[in-house]
Amino acid sequence: MEVEDKVDAVEMRIEQMMENFYGTLSATDSQLLLDKLNEEYPLMSLYVDTANFSGNNAQTIALSMKEALDDYLDSYIWHRVFWSVGIIFIACFIAICFDKGNGGRTIKKQESIYDTSNGGLQF
Repeated sequence: MEVEDKVDAVEMRIEQMMENFYGTLSATDSQLLLDKLNEEYPLMSLYVDTANFSGNNAQTIALSMKEALDDYLDSYIWHRVFWSVGIIFIACFIAICFDKGNGGRTIKKQESIYDTSNGGLQF
């Protein structure tokens, strides 16, 4: 997944953005930071649109945001995988429950018209 591959790049970009910031971030600061990241990484905005990392400082915000984004994306992916596998299992279960074999018809073995005992045709 392209977004999950960019998580490390996002962490490095946050560190660059926070180089000249000192102190503790507020919820508004972390939202502004996420908005800026969403402009630079538009695919990320499809998955994450709000942030509240208040209480983090400039040194810890990059790691905190990276871990939160990584956890969310892992969860998102696994939910989709489990739903897909679940639907497949349900479809298989329904197919097995309603399987009528050969449609209720019986197939009779055809007898050969050749009599092998005396070498001629059998009627």
